[in-house]
Amino acid sequence: MLADGAVALLRDRSVDALNVSALARWMGVTRQALSERLWSSGGTRRRILQLTVVAFADRWAGWVQAALLEDPPVPALPRSAEEVHGLRVWAALVELARGELARGNPDPAAAIVATRELEREVMRDRTTSWLGTDVSDQDVLELGALADGLRADLILSVPRSSFDDAHRLLSRRLEAIRVSTTGIEQQ
Repeated sequence: MLADGAVALLRDRSVDALNVSALARWMGVTRQALSERLWSSGGTRRRILQLTVVAFADRWAGWVQAALLEDPPVPALPRSAEEVHGLRVWAALVELARGELARGNPDPAAAIVATRELEREVMRDRTTSWLGTDVSDQDVLELGALADGLRADLILSVPRSSFDDAHRLLSRRLEAIRVSTTGIEQQ
């Protein structure tokens, strides 16, 4: 429920709106009630960010893993307005985690890093399975970087590319990996 509130606040307002009072209002409880329910003492902002990042990271991981189950395993791209919003929330949480790291709180950043590493691991496993042979670290790095860049473009107010263009670029990269790894071109 905390992650749902954070998602709603980030959609309807801004990163600055993500605080204990706003979350409590969204949940229909008082600030004090929310604080007492979740924490017995201090650190509420830190704890809210940690819980929100972990909860949303779980959703993110499910979304990116589901896309990689397809053949070929093209990394996830946002198709709907809801998915675009989800990517914007993820980007906001990445920035919040960076700020928390600068404040001496490494937990949100650690959750982000673990989630990104999981995506790359699944990307490697699924691409290896699809190819029938190991894929290089460099290929995984390049495929992941291309997916990250295309996602960043697709969440802009006016993206430079469409979903179809982005999907085609990732598909071409996968095909190039197939050819360089197996020597077999698509029929």
